[in-house]
Amino acid sequence: MAIDKALIQNSKLLMNLSPEALEKLEALLVKKELPAGEVIFREGTSGDVMYFIESGSIKITKTVEGDVQTPLAVLSPGQCFGEMSLIDNTARSASARSVEPTVVHCLSREDFNVFLEKEPLATARFLMGILAEVNGRLRQTDEVLRDTIYWGMRAGGHLDIAKD
Repeated sequence: MAIDKALIQNSKLLMNLSPEALEKLEALLVKKELPAGEVIFREGTSGDVMYFIESGSIKITKTVEGDVQTPLAVLSPGQCFGEMSLIDNTARSASARSVEPTVVHCLSREDFNVFLEKEPLATARFLMGILAEVNGRLRQTDEVLRDTIYWGMRAGGHLDIAKD
C-alpha cells in the first residue's frame, strides 16, 4: 500500500526517511477511512496506535469537567496524532474525532517495534520527527498556560503581587 506523496512531503516524521525505509514503513501501515464524527479514541483509554492524516481533519479535545470538552487542536493532512502511545503504555491524554470524512494511516506499537529492529537509523529519524511534533505542541501549551495564569491572576486581583 503506497502512502499519498503529499502526506510524505507534509509529514515531519516521514519526509526525512529514505525511500527504502519509507517503503518498509509503508508495509506496516494500515489505511482507514473514517466518516465525519467518528471517535478514534477517548481520553483515558489505553492506546497502542498512532495515526498519520492523509486527508480530512481530526479534532483533539481534552475533558475539562464531566462531559465538557475543550478543543486542543484541529489537525490536517500531513500531521500525526496518538504518537505518545508508541513510546509509553499510559492512557490516552486526550480524545480524537474526525471532523469530516478523513483518511488516516495507522501504525501500531508492535509494528513500530518491528521497524525499530529492522531500521534503527530510520527509526532515529522518525523519532526526531516525533520529538519535533511534541516540542511544537509543548510550546503551544506553554502559551495557553501562560495566558490562563495571567487571566486567572487578573480575575483574582493578584496581578499586582506578581509584578515584584
